[in-house]
Amino acid sequence: MILYLTSNARVNLLDFLEEEQELPVKKLVGQFSFLSIVVRDMRHFAHVRYVALDRAAMTDSDNELIQALLSYLTIYDMRMVLIANIFH
Repeated sequence: MILYLTSNARVNLLDFLEEEQELPVKKLVGQFSFLSIVVRDMRHFAHVRYVALDRAAMTDSDNELIQALLSYLTIYDMRMVLIANIFH
């Protein structure tokens, strides 16, 4: 399973995985603090194999996001994908 934290703009980005790879995607759409999720909520997603983060959906500053990613990688054995648009 993939946990996908996304903004409205990229909500359907990973739909092909469910159709072609038969890999279920749990989508959470909105604005999120990834640091808060790592501290409070990730234990509820221990069964997840992958986490995909849409940077546009994260309310954390760059430093907070880096801290959250490092904490996440220390605690959990899941693959992480960060989707970011660096061209504005």
